[in-house]
Amino acid sequence: MSTDEILSIIKACNESNVEEFNFKTLKLKFHSRRNENAVSLGQGTDQDVKNPQVSDDLTYKAELMDQTAQFEAEEAQLLIDDPMSFEKSQIDRHVERNRDGSQVHRPQ
Repeated sequence: MSTDEILSIIKACNESNVEEFNFKTLKLKFHSRRNENAVSLGQGTDQDVKNPQVSDDLTYKAELMDQTAQFEAEEAQLLIDDPMSFEKSQIDRHVERNRDGSQVHRPQ
């Protein structure tokens, strides 16, 4: 059975309010409330839905993680597109981090 055939069976069952469908090894069971368009969060699930309150701290950390991931992706793309510019940016960043002289090794 092809994917298109399975999808058309599911659609027909949904439109006909079928609760259970069995054909050879394919077994489908539909919950009555799932045959309607969901109007509220969690309507299409049997589990209780909780609306967790996300703290500002977690939101801030998620934004930082997104910024870090985006920066790393941009760095990886720069390495592919322009390796010389990538190396220059790495050197510039290293110089900025060590500008105070605390980590610069000087010959004696």
